[in-house]
Amino acid sequence: MFLGKPVKWWLALAILLCGLGVAVLVYAGFLGQWHAAFDTLAHFRMHLAAGVVVAALLLAIFRGWRLSAAGLVAAALLPVLLTLGLPELKWSGTANAAPDNAPRYRMLHLNLRFDNPDKSAVLSMIGREKPDIVTLIEVSPQWEPRLEVLGAAYPYRLRCHQDSRNGGVAILSRRPFAQGGRQECKDDGSLALATVDFGGQAVDVVALHIGWPWPFWQKWQVDNAAQTLATLGPTAILGGDFNATPWSVMAQRVAASGGLRFTRWVGPTWIDRRAPDMLRPYIGLPIDHILVKGAVMEQPPHRLGNVGSDHLPVVMDFTLLPTEEAPAVQQAGLQ
Repeated sequence: MFLGKPVKWWLALAILLCGLGVAVLVYAGFLGQWHAAFDTLAHFRMHLAAGVVVAALLLAIFRGWRLSAAGLVAAALLPVLLTLGLPELKWSGTANAAPDNAPRYRMLHLNLRFDNPDKSAVLSMIGREKPDIVTLIEVSPQWEPRLEVLGAAYPYRLRCHQDSRNGGVAILSRRPFAQGGRQECKDDGSLALATVDFGGQAVDVVALHIGWPWPFWQKWQVDNAAQTLATLGPTAILGGDFNATPWSVMAQRVAASGGLRFTRWVGPTWIDRRAPDMLRPYIGLPIDHILVKGAVMEQPPHRLGNVGSDHLPVVMDFTLLPTEEAPAVQQAGLQ
């Protein structure tokens, strides 16, 4: 029956089967609760869905297959629309709740890239943006002496060392650390936690670097980080490279463990250094996140330009709601 079919028919069938196979991978990414392998697929949901659309466009060239092509498009768009509708990708508008005269603060988060050759670009960017707090990832031994240049502007620092070429994480602050607050390094230098005094209000600030997803060690590291995040104070800010998209199970677990909420999705922040930087907004992965809780009222965060890393910096302005009868926060010295 099928042996007499022309070559074009077989080619169209092959395209249809390829499109369906990729669509199966897209939907398998929604099963991350069952196994971490499915969650790995979830990170590439948009890319896989785009592959299904490409297959549909190729299939539409063949007469008699256009209905199948339309089915492929529908199969690709449904998971994309479901994902884009998630609250993790929207801004909650919480800044509107802050008093007009409330002090404004700024946070900057960046994965430095341990071997970034353009270290001066990072330092210049921090000088221009003048953030009150900075969370840094991949603070390698190459970076530590260069960051000393920021010592006068950021006298309050917590550096967590890691015995690897990638280095650990760090928190830099213009604001003093709170006396009696937390200054801790956890999980082999991949998590830093410092309590910062913002005009008498204590805020737990976290820098977090999570490893690659399955088949690597991401799930184990999230389990460890969750134990620390569960102990955060009532108001906190976290800047992290999760190596996970905001719709993934692993990223959701990070947020839930600390009672944190995602700020507005800023779009892709990472792309392989061998790829042209101009492609990052289109095919990159959104794996750098700022999460908040409690009295933090954030403005929509945004990405900054390339500073030599394979990650883009993320900046967020915020205010703090006044707490009722907030206890006085004593200041700690340089760490």
